[in-house]
Amino acid sequence: MDEQDFRIAARPAGTLRREARTAVLQLARETTRLAGTDVAETDPDAPLVMTGHQPALTHPGVWFKNHLADRLARRLSGTSVNMVLDSDLPGQLGLTVPVPTSDGVRVESFEYAHVHPGRTWEEHVPDDSWDVAGFVEKVKAVLPVRCEESLFAGFADGLLSAQAEAVNAADLVTRARHRLERNARMHNLE
Repeated sequence: MDEQDFRIAARPAGTLRREARTAVLQLARETTRLAGTDVAETDPDAPLVMTGHQPALTHPGVWFKNHLADRLARRLSGTSVNMVLDSDLPGQLGLTVPVPTSDGVRVESFEYAHVHPGRTWEEHVPDDSWDVAGFVEKVKAVLPVRCEESLFAGFADGLLSAQAEAVNAADLVTRARHRLERNARMHNLE
């Protein structure tokens, strides 16, 4: 028996599944284009590898997951999609960095914008508190490795170039991360 041989609201489940996959891929292609990458048509019947995370400045676990999704989708001749969960409330619009001191290490926080309590990522739109260039310079100044030896340099370039186009905090970080991932030859859709 076909596992999709049932109906939902009098419609075949297989039809609903295909329509949902087609809609997800269409939205992902449109969002990826907004992030600055042209995307070819995708086969809605090919394997679909999905992952997602809040648009916080990416930590190694999230980036590993994105790399893994890309590799898996390629191996399966499918498409990988990263779902940006921008309806969550951000704890910080910035980054914490371990900073070496003479007696050890301290963790210092840097923000590119003020967090407005109760506002989601998508509701944090550019305002007078946004200082992406200042944020980048402050983080570069305290990195425990030379900036050009870290991934932060490429990510910072992405933040700076995305700032003029970003409509909210989620968009800013997504565009910067996406650019860094494309430079690493990843092909995830957003």
